Amino acid sequence: MTKDQFSDFIVEYQLYSFEDLIEIIHTDGSVHNGVWISSTPPLDESMDGKFAGKAEQEIFYLFDSDRFVVWSAEDLQSLKCLQEGYLKGLTYQLGL
Repeated sequence: MTKDQFSDFIVEYQLYSFEDLIEIIHTDGSVHNGVWISSTPPLDESMDGKFAGKAEQEIFYLFDSDRFVVWSAEDLQSLKCLQEGYLKGLTYQLGL
């Protein structure tokens, strides 16, 4: 999916509270349930050349594997909002 499609999905479901359960379908066909955490800012190349720079990335927490992942929007085939408010009231307990 494009960055614009990803952004439109975030806006459509108002996912800014990091509490909605989403289905994440990766381009490799794998399917995960998780929450979207944040976008990283795009990073430019470092002055010493050791860091080549990266485009904006998306951070997710995946419930099925109990881990955080960082993917670009282009790594995703599609997203689906499964349940709004899934973590309602639990956000601070989980340290998210």
